[in-house]
Amino acid sequence: MALKIGGTEVVDNNRQLKNIASVDSTTVAALGTAGVGGGGGSIELTAASALTAGQAVIVNSSGQAVAVSQTIDNPVFEQGLNLFSSDIKYFDTAYFPNANLNGNGLFGSFIKRTSDGITYQQRRTVNSNTGVIDSQGDNQYLTNSSYSNGLSITYGSGMDRALLAYGYDSSNELQFRGVSYSGSSISSGSSVATSTHNYQGDKRIANCYDASHNKFFISADRAGSNLPIYVVSLGTGTATPVIDTTHTVNASGFTTNYKYPEIASDNNGQFVMAVYDASQGKCKAVAFTVSGSTFSYGTVVEVANESQFNDSMSLRYDTPSGKFVITARSTNGIDIRSITVGGSNAITLGTAVNVSSSARANCIVDSGGRGTALVISIYSAIQHRNITVASNGNITLGTAVTVTESSSNSGWDTSRNLICRSTGESINGITGFLLLANYSNNDLEANEYKQTVSSTNTDFIGFTEGSINNGATGDITVIGGVNDQQSGLTVGLKYYVSGSGSLSSSSTGGQYAGVATAPTKLLVKG
Repeated sequence: MALKIGGTEVVDNNRQLKNIASVDSTTVAALGTAGVGGGGGSIELTAASALTAGQAVIVNSSGQAVAVSQTIDNPVFEQGLNLFSSDIKYFDTAYFPNANLNGNGLFGSFIKRTSDGITYQQRRTVNSNTGVIDSQGDNQYLTNSSYSNGLSITYGSGMDRALLAYGYDSSNELQFRGVSYSGSSISSGSSVATSTHNYQGDKRIANCYDASHNKFFISADRAGSNLPIYVVSLGTGTATPVIDTTHTVNASGFTTNYKYPEIASDNNGQFVMAVYDASQGKCKAVAFTVSGSTFSYGTVVEVANESQFNDSMSLRYDTPSGKFVITARSTNGIDIRSITVGGSNAITLGTAVNVSSSARANCIVDSGGRGTALVISIYSAIQHRNITVASNGNITLGTAVTVTESSSNSGWDTSRNLICRSTGESINGITGFLLLANYSNNDLEANEYKQTVSSTNTDFIGFTEGSINNGATGDITVIGGVNDQQSGLTVGLKYYVSGSGSLSSSSTGGQYAGVATAPTKLLVKG
């Protein structure tokens, strides 16, 4: 039976909307629950711009469907601190969102000091209301001077702990140790060691966590043989890490002279590894997947035909675009480009964009669903540039914004170490960043800055049931309906619409979207 209001038919006998120019999101949700629009939790709307299948949408003021979008402001510098003077080379940091130090998350940093041989751990809390880094504390962590000549730490969401990987020179091995925080207390348990590793070069350690495997994938410089990948499991509490697999990279074309490894994952089992081929003087990359202890590789591709250094390459996964992003040194300085992985782990490289003709030290920082950014040293300052990756792989860099103190206007050595990490998804609209970098004579400086991020995801109503051209009509799955245009979902897991509109299992900065009923299906707000 048709429904009329004031004599005007607004819902026909097929439960389709009629004669309505504008519908707000509350009305859409209510109609969807009632089965109006397409029946069983869907509604027909006109697209204000082209929409892809399975895309999260809102309703604009004209009653049209629009993709969820976010606005990222330029970063704002907060403060800079000199942590250690003159003798720092190895350091890294990770964000622990559930540390609960006065109700806040924290950055846990690990720093090797050459003069006394001690590895220090430093904590810096992140205000859960503002996203701003606002306090600190530190203490000695490892006192054996043979430890931490090379170190890396990465947080794993599946066990709410991080894996600390570091060199142990006395035994020529790598060691792995789980790390977590409860308030101001650090808990780490026992370590596990690899067999003889034969470190070389600058002792670069790649440390990558993949959520679908719930494991860490680690590689490091090794002299005399091909690079290894250690697959490491880490339990909760104070459980000792377990080395599940020690795999030697056997992709066709890999040599014994590969250095400075980088590994990135899409958190759904797709990996890319980048290395410097010292024998040929080139940066190369290969994509791979893992099933049990079996590694499947694609074809190795050349990223840059130029010698690399320990600080010139960086590799991360860009969640909004579904592509990887890599930097490498070229004849023009530092270039950045995208990596698209297709069937059989085939890599397609995007067009290279030159970042700087003189800079070298750089780091791509990942902020989850809100995307990636490039942080790069230009000697007189360190700059932050937002990264946007188009569907065709083309990269656009945002405005360069200085994120170091104005008083420190020289000495950011472009051939030394630099790392930057973020809080990931925004906290109440703010993403916090911690930048650690060498300054002047190997001093270690910490610089803290933030970015305000706003999103229309708070007005999210549902997902498109297919592609919709600009100005065309199409069905939107709303509350109570099942959208079957998703991919890679974990059955039974709750999902959230991130600030950029992508689906994420993390609730931080996201709006509840629904529960996965199949790898391709989501029960909207179920």
